Amino acid sequence: MCFIDVLFVAFVLTTSSERATVGLDFNFTCNSTDNTIVSIIRNSTYECIISNDDTCTLHFHNPDYNYTCYNNSIILTIPGTYDIDILHKSFWKCGSLFGGSMSNTVLLNVFVPITKINLTAIPYDKNPVEVLSGSSQHFSCTTDAGRPPSKIQWYMSSANITNAATAQPDTCHPGCNEKVISSSVLQYIGDINDNGKTIYCTAENVEEQSIRSLDRRIDILYPPVIIDIPDYNITEGSILHINPTIDANPQPISVWWTRENDTSFKYSGMNLTINNIQRESSDYYKCNAMNTITTPNHPTQNKTTEELFKVNVLYPPSVYMEPSYSPFIVQEDQQNIRLSCVVATANPKDAIMYQWTYPAGTVRDGDLTITTVSKSHYGLYSCNASNSVGTSTTAKKQVDVHYGPVISRLQDHNIEAGKTLTVTPSVDANPPSTTIWWTRQNNISFIYYGLNLTIINIHQRDSDNYTCYVMNTVTPSGLSAQNKTSKTVLNINVQKILNEETVNGAAIGVGTGFAIITLTLGVTSLFVFLYRKRRMTKRRENSNSKVYESGLDKPRQMSETDKHLYNELQDQKSDAKQQHKSSERISNTYEEFGEVKSNTNDNIYENMKISTNDIQIHHKDTNLYVNMELKPSSKS
Repeated sequence: MCFIDVLFVAFVLTTSSERATVGLDFNFTCNSTDNTIVSIIRNSTYECIISNDDTCTLHFHNPDYNYTCYNNSIILTIPGTYDIDILHKSFWKCGSLFGGSMSNTVLLNVFVPITKINLTAIPYDKNPVEVLSGSSQHFSCTTDAGRPPSKIQWYMSSANITNAATAQPDTCHPGCNEKVISSSVLQYIGDINDNGKTIYCTAENVEEQSIRSLDRRIDILYPPVIIDIPDYNITEGSILHINPTIDANPQPISVWWTRENDTSFKYSGMNLTINNIQRESSDYYKCNAMNTITTPNHPTQNKTTEELFKVNVLYPPSVYMEPSYSPFIVQEDQQNIRLSCVVATANPKDAIMYQWTYPAGTVRDGDLTITTVSKSHYGLYSCNASNSVGTSTTAKKQVDVHYGPVISRLQDHNIEAGKTLTVTPSVDANPPSTTIWWTRQNNISFIYYGLNLTIINIHQRDSDNYTCYVMNTVTPSGLSAQNKTSKTVLNINVQKILNEETVNGAAIGVGTGFAIITLTLGVTSLFVFLYRKRRMTKRRENSNSKVYESGLDKPRQMSETDKHLYNELQDQKSDAKQQHKSSERISNTYEEFGEVKSNTNDNIYENMKISTNDIQIHHKDTNLYVNMELKPSSKS
């Protein structure tokens, strides 16, 4: 810095700048209005003597400087190559060589710019500088000697971080002549976001002459950082592939995967892959990563990081039907039956849609209700359920409707005597009938088992009201078995038809000569037969234990009247042909009007053909009911 004495003089000494700077030219200018010989003096040493006129004659000078004259001004230039530092704090003035007035005195201050700045890491200086994340690292920035002191700035990849630094006291060694060494210390806390960045410092003690240190690369050492792994919703059967982003310095030496609820599960590798994933794989999974960190001022450490995420396997519903009976048996008129389509498993479980296929019923979501069971409810019921993933397989259940027998196609019968009666009802029952039997209204001992009621060579005495009974056993699911019996009554009316050909044949056989006698005997026989027929009918109506009988192993016992009539007829047969006709007539008459014997306690009812294959015998206690053709007994 220059100090100028403020005096009214004829000479004025000025400088090119407030201060001189090493390496830059510096000028002293002595201005005078007198044409005289001027001297420029440093302290007490004459640096030059020069004529202040148009000749600008240099009488004496320091050869280290340069001199010029211009309009009564003398300019002394100290070149930048000169070590101007030795002139620091020197006093300069100019004036007339021969005495008289002198200029103002100028104090010369010389700035010495710094030329070096050194950045070091403490305590271990290497590049790059390894810093454990979260730990502190010191850096020092030091300049060489300069005047004035330097201002030090800190930067990390162009970002000013001087606020984190502390300026240190300037250092001036003995004989430094006010040239000082400046320094600053930065305390840095390792941050993984700074990994790979550079730290440097700058220093400046002369305007626009800043210098920069060498860079130090920051190598932040930190445990693995697993970038957030999202939760996964994945459809069953798909491929789960997870490729995580793991940031670590140094790089991980091991990556493996575990499951929260399956300690046996361990999958090693950077990527997790599960092919054809199933619902059992739904769980919380953990990605584990480990690296090994070694720093100069810390022990070697294994650092492990984990990241938890959820795998949710989505799948369609699976359904079953309740009740669990298969088939599900209900009975006609049963009340309030419900079938339920039950979702056993589904993911997601909300927003389930149901679809039914059914013969009859009322559906509401997963339930099908039958208010009152009828036969129309028989059939196959099926349902499925859907969610956002898909549709379940179909659950099926057969519903079987049990009902008691329904007898149809039975109507009253009018039939001629001597014919075969066959009555076959139509029976509808579920389950099929187990027992079918027939009874008679006026014969409590009559019972006949079988679907078809058959009476061969039916007689007029078989006329009656017959009842058909049909029984089955219904077994509704979850209920006790029940016997169901139905019955239907029909009337069988057997009509008697008189055989005129037989009577005429007998009359012709007697002969023309005995016409009157034959006529008389015929009339008499007719009255006798009608009388006996009336007796037989009355006896049959009064009997409670007989159906139809004709003993096969007993000769028929003829009454006296029958014998008489038979003998009378036999005597009148005159030739073989006449005898044959007479025998045929008597046989037919017997079949139509023959007496029916009845035993009270052990009746034998028979009316069937003699053929062995056609005999049908039904036992009930001690009674035997048989239907067979009636043959005439041999005459004794």
